Amino acid sequence: MVVQRRVNNGRKIRRESIAQSHPEGTKEFYDQMTRSRYRLQPWLPGPLRSWVPRGRVLEIGCGAGSDHSVIASIARDTVAVDLAERGARLTQTRLELEGRPGVAQVADAESMPFPDESFDGVCSFGVLHHTDHPERGVAEMRRVMRPGATFMMALALGWYVIVTGCR
Repeated sequence: MVVQRRVNNGRKIRRESIAQSHPEGTKEFYDQMTRSRYRLQPWLPGPLRSWVPRGRVLEIGCGAGSDHSVIASIARDTVAVDLAERGARLTQTRLELEGRPGVAQVADAESMPFPDESFDGVCSFGVLHHTDHPERGVAEMRRVMRPGATFMMALALGWYVIVTGCR
């Protein structure tokens, strides 16, 4: 399989192909996906690690689970959601392979299947600006946050803007 990504290289945008040479779902596959993810966004792991609360954390838009692996290494309990079944499946497989707590499932960021005030932290990286109604996704983030919960969100606006806060 070949994954194509747009890479911002100064002023030029180039396409980068990442040939995956390891079978999907193996440790080597996830190691390769993580290297690729953080080569393209090397600034992300530090702020992510320093933000993750110790309680129950929700990630919206988990993809292959690279960020969720970091979250699950710190938080007591985690939930990852992705609109795509494949993303949820890849993340769930990764959690099991790494022996990390949590569950990954298919869900829509604009209408999540969780009770009000369910999480101590909610994060979303480069996802909500792709939804049909980003304001609904933000409202859902707030709805599922417990009082005092924190959030971390990154939006791509030609560059990434990280927003953090507390309910």
